Amino acid sequence: MADIRPFRAIYYNRRKVGRLENVVVPPYDVISAEEKEVFFKKHPFNYIRIILGDPSDQYRRVGDTFRAWQNEAILIQDTEPHFYYWEQVFSIGNKRVRRCGIVAAVSLDDFLVGKIKPHEHTFDAPKKDRLKLLKACRSNLSPILMMYRDAERVLDKKIRQVCKVPFLKMTDTEGVASTVWKITDKQVEAFIQKKMSQKSLYIIDGHHRFSTALT
Repeated sequence: MADIRPFRAIYYNRRKVGRLENVVVPPYDVISAEEKEVFFKKHPFNYIRIILGDPSDQYRRVGDTFRAWQNEAILIQDTEPHFYYWEQVFSIGNKRVRRCGIVAAVSLDDFLVGKIKPHEHTFDAPKKDRLKLLKACRSNLSPILMMYRDAERVLDKKIRQVCKVPFLKMTDTEGVASTVWKITDKQVEAFIQKKMSQKSLYIIDGHHRFSTALT
């Protein structure tokens, strides 16, 4: 079974940082050197300072920064564990696309028993980099994108019934509009776990980070 569980998310305190668009960045491995400089200058609490850090002493400083932001309530943590439902709307050519997913904690053991399946090889240098960062922060800093089969969209339909008021909304620098709902309905939470226990998960993006977590 794919063992997924609710978790206590850590997220930006909008009263401290203002617009999320000023602090959110793309995945670390697609950010160019030029973009990195732009993000560093964009806002003092931009997430680039965590996922790519200070070049002078990256890992130690990042760990210190990550903890300081939590102590100062720039980053805050949910008091209760939840699943989160994330909808992204973006363009591919002239076509508008909607992609939805469940944000959850996933058991690493599922990889060892074959319930989580990779599709590409990993390289040592990125894994060493991410491992040092993981040790410094003791937290999963970016989500790993996975896919599962649900041709009739059973999970999607059930979850959307309880998605009334968004937890957050924003549009990133790539024009991707994100809406996130917090799932607080315990029956839906149990339904998600039951349905996902029957499925395998396929890693789409984040192989190096997943391999680092295994390590």
